[in-house]
Amino acid sequence: MRHLLAGVVAALALLLGGGATASPCPAVIYVTVAKDGAVSVDGKPTAYETLAQTLMVLRPTAKYVLYYRDDPRSEPSPALQVRIAGVLDAITALRLPIGLSSRPDFSDTVAPGGKIYRAMACPGQN
Repeated sequence: MRHLLAGVVAALALLLGGGATASPCPAVIYVTVAKDGAVSVDGKPTAYETLAQTLMVLRPTAKYVLYYRDDPRSEPSPALQVRIAGVLDAITALRLPIGLSSRPDFSDTVAPGGKIYRAMACPGQN
């Protein structure tokens, strides 16, 4: 799965790389996991137990998913690791490209090897 994610992130970085600050794109599902394990989808708190259902409702109009986790450089607790794995499972079940962001406002995309690209306007809407 790591190699698949790396390829998808690279493709998404090319799509989003190098422009102005990101704005919410209607074709993107934004998923955040906070330090305490709280999950939000498109900026709205979402119960972990209903996350997969919430994502499936958004799936028909989505082209990709952007994921952010608070403090990604630190090792999460075992409980948070389980939560993160569940979130990633729900995201991958959508079978959409996945991008990783290092910022809670999704204004960048992290490419394989850790290179960070600033996000630009939604693809196809310039």
